[in-house]
Amino acid sequence: MLLTALTAAFAIIHAQQANNGLRVSPTNFNLNLTPGQATTNTITVDNMTDQTVDIQTLLRNFTAQGEEGGVNLTAQDTTFSLADWITVTPQSAVIAPGDSQAFTFTINPPLNAEPGGHFGSIVFATIPPPSAKGVGAALSEQIASLILAEIPGNVKEQASVISFTTDKNFYEFGPVNFIARVENTGSVHIQPSGEVEVTGMFGQHFDVPVENLNILPDAVRQIPSVLNKHFLFGKYDAYFIGVYGTKNQQLSASTQFYAFPLRYGLIILIVFLLLFLFRKRLGKALKTILTGK
Repeated sequence: MLLTALTAAFAIIHAQQANNGLRVSPTNFNLNLTPGQATTNTITVDNMTDQTVDIQTLLRNFTAQGEEGGVNLTAQDTTFSLADWITVTPQSAVIAPGDSQAFTFTINPPLNAEPGGHFGSIVFATIPPPSAKGVGAALSEQIASLILAEIPGNVKEQASVISFTTDKNFYEFGPVNFIARVENTGSVHIQPSGEVEVTGMFGQHFDVPVENLNILPDAVRQIPSVLNKHFLFGKYDAYFIGVYGTKNQQLSASTQFYAFPLRYGLIILIVFLLLFLFRKRLGKALKTILTGK
C-alpha cells in the first residue's frame, strides 16, 4: 500500500525483515521549473539493513488518494504528469550494509510544457536475489521521494473550505478536535496557513495553530487541529481562518460546540440537593453550635 504525508517522510515498506529498511533524503521536493531549462537535484538512499541491497529506480506520476495526504503512484499519464520529464543517474546501484548511494535526477520540461502543477516521484526498489524463494521472501522493499513542481504562466489558484467541524457537538472535557476539509480546484498545489480562533460565551479566547499541508489540484485535504484544553464550560464559536497562494487568498469557515463537566456538575448538584433537603436540621445544628442551646 502506497501512503505518504506530503510534509513528512514518505516510505513504502514491504520488508523481508521487519526491523530493516531503506531511508531516502530528501523525502520531497518543491520545485519551480522553466520550460526548456533543465533542473538537477540529488537524492540519497541509505541502506539501514545488515545485507547488501540491489536497487533499481522507477519513475512514477502521482495523484491524491483520500483526504489524509495519501498518494497513488502510477506509471500512467495523469492530468499533471511529470515522470516523462525525469532522468535518473545511476538507474541502479548496489548498496552495502550501512552505506549510502547518491542518485542525481534531472527534470527537462519541454518548451511547450503546460503551466501549472506537475507531480511525479522517484521510487527506489530493492531487487530480490535470484535465490529468493517463496512469496514472502520475494517481496520488494520500496521507498520514494515526491516531486511537486510548478511551471509558471497562466495558472489558476482557487480553493475553498467545504466543511469545518468538530469530532463531537458536546464535550464533557477537552481536547477538541477540528477538521477543516479544503478543496483545491486550481491548477497548482497549495499549502494553506492559518489558525483556528475559539471564543467562549464567558469571554474565553484560544488560538489553535494549524499545520501547513500540501493540497494537490482536484483534491480535498483534511486539515486537522486540536484545542488542548481539558476544562471547558459553555458554548464556543470556532473560526477557521487561512490564506493560500501567491496572492494570499482567504479561506474561512465556522462551527460551534458545547462543553460542560457533567461529573463535576453532578457532584455540585448533589451537594446543593442535600443542603436543601436537610436545611432545617442544618439550621438547628448551627443555632445550637452558636448559642449552646
